[in-house]
Amino acid sequence: MICKLTILIENNIEKGSDFDNYAQLFTNFDRHYPFEHIPAKFVCGDKKELDYFEDEICLLLKEGDGLALVVGCSHQGILNITATVKERTGLPVRRIVGGIHLSGEGQERMDRSLTELERLGVRDFNLCHCSGSNVPGKVATGTVIELR
Repeated sequence: MICKLTILIENNIEKGSDFDNYAQLFTNFDRHYPFEHIPAKFVCGDKKELDYFEDEICLLLKEGDGLALVVGCSHQGILNITATVKERTGLPVRRIVGGIHLSGEGQERMDRSLTELERLGVRDFNLCHCSGSNVPGKVATGTVIELR
């Protein structure tokens, strides 16, 4: 699987690539929401130019009548990623797993983003590290999870 993943990334996937009938890898996200910006502190190269995270990827897993979206940090914007996935697959994202990069954002932006994610079809969140402190379903270092 690692070999195939490396080949897919090097070939710069345009619309998504299937691993099997259950999982897909996506990249090249469209900019649907201009207010989702990449902070100036994220730079790359010797010239310290703004990193647009054009190499950002996500993993899609079939879940019920839609998809589970597995992301790293969502630097290009969780709304941009979710809307692109929905547009290209024709399926709603029902669950987001990973970081949604809203840490440090104000409550108004957090509420706006969560409302829009709900409008796009997201029902469940399993969030971590860069998501912000006021998001539902956040798991961070020190979180106690009870299994029943």
